[in-house]
Amino acid sequence: MIWIEFLAGAGLIILAGTRLSRYADQIAVRTGLGGAFIGFILLATVTSLPEMAVSATSIIAVGSPDLAIGGLLGSNTFNLAIIVLLDILYRSGPLLQKVYPGHVLSAGLGIMFIGTVSALILFYEHGGVLEIFGIGLSSFIFIGIYVVAVRLIFRYDRRSRPDPGNDGETAGKSSLGTLVFKTAIVAAVIVAVGIWLSLTGGKIAAATGWGESFV
Repeated sequence: MIWIEFLAGAGLIILAGTRLSRYADQIAVRTGLGGAFIGFILLATVTSLPEMAVSATSIIAVGSPDLAIGGLLGSNTFNLAIIVLLDILYRSGPLLQKVYPGHVLSAGLGIMFIGTVSALILFYEHGGVLEIFGIGLSSFIFIGIYVVAVRLIFRYDRRSRPDPGNDGETAGKSSLGTLVFKTAIVAAVIVAVGIWLSLTGGKIAAATGWGESFV
């Protein structure tokens, strides 16, 4: 039964994700902000909502830091592995050869974050203390780095990106307000299913004995 729940939740995430990519593409055209910036801010944020919901539920409801962090780091690794599939599906040459150079900034940010997380895990493992009122000092540093990175990507994208024009076919007939509303609905579905998957993941870990980090 738990595997049926897991597959059903995964199917809902796929359906919602398909809608989300369409809405994000249309918002990028409507606003003129560009696909790289919209992808980094809107698409990345909404698609990360299941991970946030899963991780938060893993901490609050299940009480498992390993399940939470394992899900986040495992998702990052799997996301990069998806590039292989996308490269196969994209039949106009190597995928990374065609992407906008501005993605180097977001990739560098990801490397910085992952490296810092790895270093902090080892730091705490060896008895180090780095916190303020029970909250890791690194969390405040991460927030500052993210805000600066968003600003840098926005400025680089606006300065370097060629004018995409107004592709009516891509933008569709929906107004910007309607697109934002639809995106919010899809995001709500993703969060709800993410919480469901978190609880299901805890059940799978307990039933199989595979361990919460692996699940």
